[in-house]
Amino acid sequence: RKKRLAMLDVLIAAYREGLMTDSDIREEVNTFMAAGHDTTAMSTCFILALLAEHKDIQDRVRNEIGIAMRENKDKFTLKVLTQLSYLERCIKEGMRLYPIAYVIIRMAAEDVKLQSYLVPSGTHLQLYIYGVHRDPNFWPNPEVFDPDRFLPEKVRNRHPYSYIPFGAGPRNCIGQRFAMLEMKTTIASLINNFYLESVDHLKD
Repeated sequence: RKKRLAMLDVLIAAYREGLMTDSDIREEVNTFMAAGHDTTAMSTCFILALLAEHKDIQDRVRNEIGIAMRENKDKFTLKVLTQLSYLERCIKEGMRLYPIAYVIIRMAAEDVKLQSYLVPSGTHLQLYIYGVHRDPNFWPNPEVFDPDRFLPEKVRNRHPYSYIPFGAGPRNCIGQRFAMLEMKTTIASLINNFYLESVDHLKD
């Protein structure tokens, strides 16, 4: 099998081939570190706040973690994380309600026809993710925290661009799988050891 390189190795290889400068590498690493820690931290905070407000859902997450931990001899491993399907649905629903990148900007590379409206090539478009994630055409009772919106049978027939917390297409977030594992690890560890209670409410 071909050995897969870590990101830094790829950047160093590009430097050796004269494709990048030291400054280019520094910019890439800074972007990756900032994009990879602040976004995940903020999403985790919103999800923990939602779980604190919804004790029944928090208890269900705790129960799922407890079962997975017992089956794995109380060791917190990747296998445990893959078993936490309800927690994953909670994370997805939290990111639906509170997407960290609530707007993304794209430029139309060619003329695009939207029903009766023409978007000319070169137009800068702002995609309002916060609004998309609360559109009642795709999300009944959009303000309600309901992790079961992400049950497989409900996801199957939903429009693929009705849920885009990591963007979509060729410029989507390259770290989304890692971010999901990070959030699962942090939230599962906290819920397994603590009971969360609200001090403030997200609506306020």
